[in-house]
Amino acid sequence: MNPYSKKETVVIGLGNPLMGDEGIGVHIIRALGEVSAVDETVDIVELGTSPMAVIHTIARYDKAIIVDCARMMQTPGTVCRFTPAEAVSVKSLPGLSLHECELLRTLKISTQLGEHPAEVIIFGIEPETVGPGEVLSIRLEQQLNEYVQLIRDEIGARDISLHNQGGSYVHGTTVSGDWNRIGKPCRS
Repeated sequence: MNPYSKKETVVIGLGNPLMGDEGIGVHIIRALGEVSAVDETVDIVELGTSPMAVIHTIARYDKAIIVDCARMMQTPGTVCRFTPAEAVSVKSLPGLSLHECELLRTLKISTQLGEHPAEVIIFGIEPETVGPGEVLSIRLEQQLNEYVQLIRDEIGARDISLHNQGGSYVHGTTVSGDWNRIGKPCRS
């Protein structure tokens, strides 16, 4: 495939894998890449904690799916799917995350620059442990395959059945029909 051709969708993993559950987005992207090539119209990108890289990366796509740790006052391990318009930032604990600029502000800047995809979906995962350490909490580690499958479902890549190691995902259900409404669509 021509590396300069425009692919339709990008899946971006954000977070700091040196800060426990703060790195869940990066862990999911790495796991997604290990499963198989998702689709020739989809790029999988690990961006860590670089907000400027988000702006420049999403500009080339019609759809961006962003996966990150998010404090949402939910049970640890809960995953919420939302758009930037549905999100409200209540950023706390400044200095604990290495994110230089919060995601919602970054997406607003991309809109102001005219480089915003037509569709942006954010998967936020409630952390259990954020602090120095390179491993996920047991709870998030056990649900890693569930998170990967949710992303695969979002991009329409349902060709692989993943073995769930403790999450609540039931293979074959759709993301949109299986989420609870508590201000935003969430699953625990």
